[in-house]
Formats: sequence, C-alpha cells, structure tokens
Amino acid sequence: LVQLVVSSIAENDNLKICADGAVLSKHKVTARVAWGPECQQYAVIAKAEAGVLGEFPAARLEVEWERLPIIVTTYAKKLSKHIPTAALQAGFRIERVMNSEKKIELTAALPSQRSLNVIARIPEIFGIFLEWKIKTVNNI
Repeated sequence: LVQLVVSSIAENDNLKICADGAVLSKHKVTARVAWGPECQQYAVIAKAEAGVLGEFPAARLEVEWERLPIIVTTYAKKLSKHIPTAALQAGFRIERVMNSEKKIELTAALPSQRSLNVIARIPEIFGIFLEWKIKTVNNI
C-alpha cells in the first residue's frame, strides 16, 4: 500500500490531494485519487489487471469516478459526441450496450499472435469493439 497526501500550508486552507495505491495480487493493482477539502470533494478510482478473457491473454483497465469538477464533465461530454464517428472511421464496430454512468472500461485480448481484440465501454454512449490484424514486415 502506498499513500500520498498533499495539503496546503496556509492556515485556513483545508484543500488536499490524497492518493492511495495498492498491489492486490501479482496481476491486479488499484489506485484512488481524491481532492478538495479534506480530500472529500472529488475522487477517481483506477483498477488494472492482467489475465485471460476466455482462453486468450488479456488486460483490463477500469476508471470510475464518484464526482468530477464541472469543467471536466463539460469537456468530456463535448468530446464524447465525436467518439462514435471517429471510432467508425477507425474500423471499430459500435453497439448500444448498458454502461455505467461513472465508469470507463477498456479490455484488450490477444486471440492469436497476429490479432488484437479491443472492447471499450464509455458512459452513456456505447460499447466499441475492434479486432485488429497485426501485420508484420519481413526484411529479406
């Protein structure tokens, strides 16, 4: 477990930034960053793990938030309107799925040595699915 607290040295200022991180197992870590008065106003939690998806090696990243500053949510909503178009142009397949309002999930799996499957779930929008074929160049 690692913990970091940054606070103002001003007498009447109770603003702090708190970060906690932990290695839960050989293949799983988690971290929480909170900030505001006494680290209670905003918080983001991230979890990363490696393992298998079905029978394929995989990795997953989850980012959840309890509350974010309005400026962050405002710009995120503006940006999210462009994600479907960009994803389709990049070759992703998009499906409407039930997503958490306060969590982003990204999963990547390697079904073969030459392909990569990516699944992204983004709040209030959609699930994005992509299968990439990895090309190699042989120099003869």
